[in-house]
Amino acid sequence: MKKILKKIISAIYHDFISPHFLVVVFVLTFFLSYHFLSDYNGGLPILLSIIVTCAFSFIFDKYL
Repeated sequence: MKKILKKIISAIYHDFISPHFLVVVFVLTFFLSYHFLSDYNGGLPILLSIIVTCAFSFIFDKYL
């Protein structure tokens, strides 16, 4: 029973929660870093957002 429940939770996470969560992480990181780092380099906020989003994606896929 636990294996079936774990498969269902994993499927729901990978299909619905993960993509939306990663988009939210990307947008929040971009807006926060753009506010603080846009004076130094225009490309730095988008690069930082991509790195943080990839890191979260790797962490969640590894542990969930």
